[in-house]
Amino acid sequence: MFVDTTPQQAPVFTTHLTSHDKLVEGKNIHLEAQVEPRADPNLRVEWFKNGVTLTTGTRIRSTFDFGLVTFNINGLRPDDSAIYTCKATNLLGEAVSTCTLKVDDRHWLLGNTLHPEALPQIEALEGPRPGRPEAPEPAYETPVFITHLNNIECKEGDSVHFECHVEPSKDPTLGIEWFINGKPLPSGARFKSTYDFGHVSLDISGAYPEDSGVYMCKATNNKGHASTSGTLRCTSKNTY
Repeated sequence: MFVDTTPQQAPVFTTHLTSHDKLVEGKNIHLEAQVEPRADPNLRVEWFKNGVTLTTGTRIRSTFDFGLVTFNINGLRPDDSAIYTCKATNLLGEAVSTCTLKVDDRHWLLGNTLHPEALPQIEALEGPRPGRPEAPEPAYETPVFITHLNNIECKEGDSVHFECHVEPSKDPTLGIEWFINGKPLPSGARFKSTYDFGHVSLDISGAYPEDSGVYMCKATNNKGHASTSGTLRCTSKNTY
């Protein structure tokens, strides 16, 4: 009997990873998130640390079972302080969930590496001194969403507000796009999107049931792109 295994939608994180600070060196940490479509056999998960592919092993382990993603670090070390990204991919697209971990340490540099702007700062320290005529333009990293879109339920006629935060916030070339169910969000008076120094928002005035769907915010610069998704479920006033 033929079974259609074609995925019906691009991945969406229904629950996201949670950031932790003031973690104790030597202790363990457990992270988890939920991704849909959970029954898609083509769905695969990858992990990144500060944007670099992370290899799991004895101390760092990850599992993926029917939509539940887990990530464990045993015996935390100061250099585990970083930005961690989980990327889910299938045949129709991808989604990411990001969090930060900070392990307490007396060395200021290790503590500072947690901040999203720390990586460009370190590159600046290692690069040519500022003030030289031949100094290059600032180099920005691939976009990373620090907070993600939420799933929203509303009644017909309500106002809807999506928001998230993206880094690098100072990159003047960073572009923001909005999509609904994989298609560009139509322009109109009811949809208002804003982007201000890393803060991204989308407001929908007077929502209709047909506005329901998966909303995706995509950030792009010359290094790459990142996206975050959330769902809107708008029910009719006549629904009881």
